[in-house]
Amino acid sequence: MATVRIYKVTTINADQQEDGYSLSPAGNNNLSYGSSDGGYNYHLPEGYKLEGKMIFDANNTYAHILSHEGQPAFCVGGQYLPLTKVNSDWDWYAQDGDSETYKVNNHDVKVSWGYATGSELGQHNAYDSFILIELDGESYAGFNIESGREGWDDEFTAEYLQKLNIILEQISKLEY
Repeated sequence: MATVRIYKVTTINADQQEDGYSLSPAGNNNLSYGSSDGGYNYHLPEGYKLEGKMIFDANNTYAHILSHEGQPAFCVGGQYLPLTKVNSDWDWYAQDGDSETYKVNNHDVKVSWGYATGSELGQHNAYDSFILIELDGESYAGFNIESGREGWDDEFTAEYLQKLNIILEQISKLEY
């Protein structure tokens, strides 16, 4: 079953505020600003697929993400089809610039990106990696994204989430 990261967003335009769900965090354009919850991974229903920044159903029809009872959902034949959150032992709770923080077994796990690697100029980390993971303020791990750093496209995001989830899973099994 395919998964997708969906953000609960509050977007503020010139004179109105809107709440909803999106495949992108709030404020990724020049027309509005707002906030988002950092996103959660959800299972797509059977036959649904992600192409670029759009979701299509089994009939290759665009599927718009709606809000139903405070959760993301699709409307199919007049019935709401709620999306199921991917279960995990950690929750995202903060984003600050080029970092996000998760709570894993009551420990803070900060994920920061944008570090220089190899012979690049700029700030490096102890792992010489583009992404650094800190556990309770101490360097824990690092990783690079092989698909390049041209932006948070689907391939980049998928690789980032896959590698991050492996490390978060490892951290969730640590004994303190």
